[in-house]
Order: sequence, then structure tokens, then C-alpha cells
Amino acid sequence: MTCIISLIIVTEARAGRDKPDPSSDILYFEEYVQAVEDEPENRFHRAREYFFKDDMEASAREIRKSAVFLRLEMGWATKEGKKGLVTSSLELDKLADEVEKGKVTSVKELDDAFSRAHYTLAKHYHLKASESGVQEAYGNLVRELKIAVKHLKHAVLWSGEKIESAFKEMIKDVHMMEKKMLGGEKQDQEQAGKMVESVGREIEKSGRKVESKKDQ
Repeated sequence: MTCIISLIIVTEARAGRDKPDPSSDILYFEEYVQAVEDEPENRFHRAREYFFKDDMEASAREIRKSAVFLRLEMGWATKEGKKGLVTSSLELDKLADEVEKGKVTSVKELDDAFSRAHYTLAKHYHLKASESGVQEAYGNLVRELKIAVKHLKHAVLWSGEKIESAFKEMIKDVHMMEKKMLGGEKQDQEQAGKMVESVGREIEKSGRKVESKKDQ
């Protein structure tokens, strides 16, 4: 039931993306954010919990559901973003099969795959923010940047790394942009453009940490 409700919320929120007023779907904003960022993270934690309980079938089921989520995101991804989502969803499907067959002996394999999935989602939302543009769809840009930063934070934490102070400050800045937007303050397009670039640099920087775990 939760998945169905989340999907309805996301559909309704996204339906407002083409409206002239970028904040016209503001009533759905918090639900939208929760639906698209909490669903994969919750699945990952459940999968890890079942793995420790030695319930590999349940763990695999949660991993496959997270893979389905990534595939749903492909429906509105950019061309570049879609490639990453395809790769990550297939990785999760393969991991689920191996977990179910008892071939995965270390939880680190789950953690690293979950980190890469979140990193892929962070890149996907950053690409969407870049596509939205600071003038054409300011509201969408702010929303997508916030979600990108959240996924990036999850990616770093799942990789076992710490959140650096500069990253923490960037998170605060994105949240402040959101607060100003929801409060009806004037759009700061110059700041938004700089924030898109800043998030992009952090994604590239954190990506090196996430990818470095792949062959360890």
C-alpha cells in the first residue's frame, strides 16, 4: 500500500512540472520529496536487516524492489541519467540473485551497491536540475537539487566515508534555497546557477570515493 500511495504522490507532483507556475504543485512538495528519496533508502535498510537475520529471500526481495524504483526513474531521466540508472538497476538485480542463492557472505557487498545506487540517483537528479534551468523552471531546479544532495549524502555514508564540512555547508545552502522558495521570496537565479555547479563538483568529488570501493 505504501508503494502505491508513494507512486500516486510522485505522479501527481510530477504532473505539475509543466505548469507555468513552477511552485503551483507546492502542496505536494514534501510528499514528493519523501516518496522519491526515502523509498530506496528504506528498502536498503530492510535488505540489510534481513541479511543479518539470515533471511536471504526477504533481503533479495527488498533489493529487487529498489531496482524497480530505479527503473521507474528512467521514465523521466535525461539520456545520460538513464544510462546510469540502467546500470545500477541491473547491478541491484544481480546482487539480489546472489543474495538469494547465498553467494553473498559480506554485508559490505550490499553497502557498496547501495552507495553506488544512491550516487546514480544523485547524478540523475543533478542532471534534471541542470535541464530545468535557472530561468525556465526554478522551482523544479530547487527540488531536484535538494533530492540530488540527499542521495549524494546517502551514497557517501553507505560507502563508509564521512561527510566533510564543505559538503555540510552545501546541504545547508540548498535547504536555504528551498526555504526561500517555499516562503515566496524572489528567485535568486544567480545563486541557483552557482549551486548547480557546486553540487556538480561535489558529485564528481564524492563519486571518486564511491567508485573506489568497487574493486576493493
